[in-house]
Order: sequence, then C-alpha cells, then structure tokens
Amino acid sequence: MLEQLFPNFKGNRVISKMAELYHSPWYLGLVAVLIAWSEIFGHEAAVYPILIALMGVGLLVSEDSRPALPIVLFGYVSVGHDHNPIKAPESLFYQKWFQIELFIVLGIGVALLLLRAVLSILKGARLHPKMLGGMLFLSLAYLLGGLGNFSSKSFLFGFVQCVSLLFFYLFFLLTMDWEKVERDYLPFAFLVLGLIVALQIADMYTHEGVFTEEGVNRNFLFTGWGVYNNVACIMAMCIPAPCYFAATKKDGWKFTVLMVIFFFCTLLTQSRGGMLFGTVTFCACAGYLVFRKGGKDCGGHVAVFLCVLTGALIAYLALWEKIASLFASVIAAGTDSSGRLDIYKNCFEAFLREPCFGVGFYDTPGFAFQSVGGFMPPRAHDTIFQLLASCGLFGLITYFVHRADTLYLFFKGPTPLKSFCFFVTLALVSTSLLDCNFFNIGPVLLYSVALAFAERVDFSPRRVKMLKINTL
Repeated sequence: MLEQLFPNFKGNRVISKMAELYHSPWYLGLVAVLIAWSEIFGHEAAVYPILIALMGVGLLVSEDSRPALPIVLFGYVSVGHDHNPIKAPESLFYQKWFQIELFIVLGIGVALLLLRAVLSILKGARLHPKMLGGMLFLSLAYLLGGLGNFSSKSFLFGFVQCVSLLFFYLFFLLTMDWEKVERDYLPFAFLVLGLIVALQIADMYTHEGVFTEEGVNRNFLFTGWGVYNNVACIMAMCIPAPCYFAATKKDGWKFTVLMVIFFFCTLLTQSRGGMLFGTVTFCACAGYLVFRKGGKDCGGHVAVFLCVLTGALIAYLALWEKIASLFASVIAAGTDSSGRLDIYKNCFEAFLREPCFGVGFYDTPGFAFQSVGGFMPPRAHDTIFQLLASCGLFGLITYFVHRADTLYLFFKGPTPLKSFCFFVTLALVSTSLLDCNFFNIGPVLLYSVALAFAERVDFSPRRVKMLKINTL
C-alpha cells in the first residue's frame, strides 16, 4: 500500500522484507499466539490494539490484503473466557471504557480495510464473483424476513447476517493478489486456527465446576466466544485442514495423525451435534484420503486409522468407567431433543402463519439468550426451520439456490483446495442441522472466506508458491 501511495518507496528492501514476513507462516503464528493469549488470559484490552497495529503495518508494506486475513479468521475466537457476554454479568464487554476502545479499534480496522479496497480498485482490480447472485438472493431473504409485520430490529439483524456472508467474500476477492497467493495458505490458516481452538478446549477443562463427583458437567465447558456447541462447530470446520496436507504432502500420514487429534478435540467439546457431525466430517475426510491417495501412498493413512480403531476398542474395554465419567453429561442427555422438537413444531406453525416471508427473526420460536443490548434473537437451532419461520418459503428457496451454487463450485473441476473448502462447508452445514451456527457471525465469516479461495486461487504450480510445510 505504501508503494502505491508513495512511489518513491517502490523497490525498498526493508519494505520488501517486511512484506515477506507478513506473508509467511511466522506472522500467522504470531497472530495465533496473541489470539490464544487473549482468550485464555482475558487480555483483550491489550491484544486488540496490538492486532490492529500489526494489521495496519502489514497492509502498508504489502501489495494485497493478506496481512488482514489471519486477524479476520482468528479474531472470532479471541474473547476471554471470563468475559463471555452471556455467562459473565461483569463482562469486560459491558464496561463503558472498553466499549469505547473496541469502537475505536474496530473503526480503525474498518477504515484500513476500506482504504485497501479503494487502492485495489484504483490499481485496476475488478470483481468477478461467481457466487454473488445466490448470496444476494439469500441476503435479500434475510432483509425481507417478517415483511408482513415489518420490524426494524429484525431488518438490522438480517443486515448483520448479510454483512457476515458477503463483506469478506467480496473484500478478499477484490484485494488479494490471487496470482501470488499460496494454494496452501487457507488450509494452513485453518490448521493454525484448529490448534488455537484445541488449546482453548484443553483450557475449558481447567475451569471451576467442570469436574464433579458424577463426572464432567458440560454446562461449564465454554469459552469467551461460545458454549460447547459453538466450539464444536469451529473445531469440526478445522478437521479438513490436516486432511488437506495429508493428501498433498510427502509423509502425509503425519497430518492424518493431527486430523485424528482434531477429531478427538471435537468429541471433547461434548456437543452432541458437534460429536455426531464432527464424526461425519472426519469420516468424509478419511474416505477422501483413502480414495485420493490410493496405492502405496494409502498405506500410511490406513495404518493410522487402524491404530485409532484398535486404540479406541482397547480404551472402551479397559477404561469404560473413566470414559463414562468424562462424558457423563452427554450420556445423561442421551437422545433427548432438549426442547428442539417443540421448537421445530412452533417454527413450522409460525411459517404457516406467514408462509411467504416468515415472521422475522425476533418472533421466531427458539432458544433465547441474554446478550449485549439484547441484540441476539431466539434461534431455532436448525437452519431449515430457522429459515422457514424467520424468512418463509422465499428464504428457504434462496438458501437452496445458494447451496446449489456452492456444490457446483466445489465439484466443477475438483482440486485439493476445493475439496478442503467442501469439507469445511460440510462441517458448518451439518452441525447447523442441530444448532444455529449458520446464523452466527464467526462460522459464516470463515465459510465466506473459504468460498472466495475456492473461486480464485490459481492451481498452476508454475504460478503458485506453496508454503513450505512438509512435516509436523
């Protein structure tokens, strides 16, 4: 950005070296450490300005928006455990001074991103989004939800959903230098995100109230940015990252081991939906590895899976009591719907009252949570019923149009990166059948960035430099 604003800086060695650092795994690692520190120790007030300063310098020395990407991807999981806005009445996010700081930090961040977008346009960058039509129709459905009984609050929530779906998809399509973006960059970023969340899951088990005489109480398993269901969704969306490297790197079986670890971390969230659909995602990735690699390269992956199955059987036979204690809450809950079936019934009745555009987000039956400003509406904990009740038949049709667009994108000319993005989408869409993940900002933001990469990353090895990640 500096070279474009001030041509005299063009070719400056210091700026070039700084840009290389910002495009390297080291920068991803630095952001990851700061994000993990923020969540585990609750130091958001110190970490957020540092992140924005890092991003600002990075955008200045870089020719594209890559320095913003790790902060965009990891930022959602940065909220400290003790500052969870729903769980902690004295949360930092309710403090006036921090709200002012957050407003300033976010304002500077948005201004930097918009400046980057403007400079990209002036440089000749143009948008050619393949997914935009379906995404715009789905966004329109969000905005028109409850049209028969219009509510400005529902419209505002719908607008937030539109922004989470569209903004970074369009921003990175416009501002990334796609001919120079490493094809491994996004999977590596998701792998680092998985390590961050895995560390946070381990940290969840250190908190007061988790271990009881009856076993683990999963109600105390939460982070600053979400309860166990939210954590399970993000962890499941990270399972495809080591799968990608297992399929594309030498000695890929080492990444298969990491994929198994990510899967076990998903199970440790103790979210029943996350455990179920995390297993679906893991099995889909495992099948892809076996099918794609084939022949002698398949042996390492199969050996890892056989070792896991053998170990799981031995643990079941020898350690069942301890396993039962660990998952006591899940076992106690069993297959009980936790009120979901009643909510689905009520959502369908709401749809019948307003079949075209639904009743809006705030009149939709669902689980209600207290949040900052009371902004979060009740959610149906199922994408289909949520759309039927909130946005009516128009919402459901536009969702399926968008879903058809994504499938066409992933399966037309399949590549390892497109397969990775498909599995990320599978994790999000499937976990959203029993939860509200598709209406949470963080998972949808990750999903929208994955769509941008699936569209635009050039796969020719002559033009794309791969990250040097060969072994763990």
